[in-house]
Amino acid sequence: MNFQQSSNNTGITIPDPQTPASIINFGLKNENTFFNTSFSYWASEKIRYSTAFAFSNNTDNINWGAINVFRHDSRVQGRGEMLYEINNNLKLSAGTEIQHYSYQQQYDTLHGKFDETLSAVYAETEWKPVRLLGIKAGVRVENSALLNKNNIVPRLSAAIKTSDHAQISSAAGIFYQSVTPNYLLQGYKPGFQKATHYMLNYQWINNDRTFRIEGYYKSYQQLVRENGMAYNPNPYRYNFGMVDNSGNGYAKGIDFFWRDKKTIKNLDYWISYSFIDTKRLYQNYLASATPDYVSPHNLNIITKYFIDAIQTNISISYNYASGRPYYNPSATTFLSNKAPDYHNLALSLSYLATIKKMFTVFYLSIDNITNHHNVLGYRYSNDGAFRYPILPPVYRSIFFGINISLTKFNKDEL
Repeated sequence: MNFQQSSNNTGITIPDPQTPASIINFGLKNENTFFNTSFSYWASEKIRYSTAFAFSNNTDNINWGAINVFRHDSRVQGRGEMLYEINNNLKLSAGTEIQHYSYQQQYDTLHGKFDETLSAVYAETEWKPVRLLGIKAGVRVENSALLNKNNIVPRLSAAIKTSDHAQISSAAGIFYQSVTPNYLLQGYKPGFQKATHYMLNYQWINNDRTFRIEGYYKSYQQLVRENGMAYNPNPYRYNFGMVDNSGNGYAKGIDFFWRDKKTIKNLDYWISYSFIDTKRLYQNYLASATPDYVSPHNLNIITKYFIDAIQTNISISYNYASGRPYYNPSATTFLSNKAPDYHNLALSLSYLATIKKMFTVFYLSIDNITNHHNVLGYRYSNDGAFRYPILPPVYRSIFFGINISLTKFNKDEL
């Protein structure tokens, strides 16, 4: 069982999108409640029943200059499943799940609200025809009460061990997703958006070293499109024109991961790199283009070294992302401009101590220690004559904290 309740109030000043030479106040008050619980038991040596329930409630009160925005959504979700282990090589599972959520938003004088119930039944089998091969196949039947539509989604995956420490796995499947709430709030009811995924993975784990490489291809169909409207980058826009599911797109890429905790005593480091090539023709895009939230190249390097003599853990991390596209109304090609590359070098220290027999950790972390002034993109005035950069709230942050634990603590968690 898990229960969380949080409340926060934040505010910053940002450039005015309509008047780049001036600034406006942005404030957010948030209240969030989350609860979940689960239960399972074995009815026999071969049959297990599982149930789960979750509830969440979220409220945002936003002040965007003189504009007030109110958002509220609540969700209730339940799930039940039965697992039947026929033998060590064959397992069958079947279940059902249902989710109901309500969403409402008030943006200035515009108000919208909708309720949705999503339900599904599914069945899945795990089969090991031989010792080194595993196959998993399943099918889901989904229903949307709001859209009055059904989907049948098959999925298949397989894995084969190539040695005692390595395996190759692959997967393929179809996934459906509802459109974002801003369309449903205005009464539009476009159908589900469809994605077909293909994945191939190789993984090797041995002696505290891990290597993984994964390639994938995703094909998108039935994406939501706004027809007959000029492009507007404002995510809060309310005029969508004629909406249908004529959009499409693709994504293909490769991910690398390497981790080594063995070569040098007390040193743990890992390197991850990902490349993605993607384009979409959807929403109010003027042409097929890479979305403005996608960085084609991403690199992360993290090192952790524990000094036994002073019971201190030192961690240094470096994050890199190539520039993301941004909309320039004067550009001849849609979303062709790129923001500068992103760089961040961070340092953290953790000192282990004991206070009255209670295990204690003192933390100190410094983000962006080089004080690199990252620019995340640019926005333009309505007439396109002025632009201003999209900047992080702060260029550098420093955090100091103390954790006192009554239970056993693993230094690898630092």
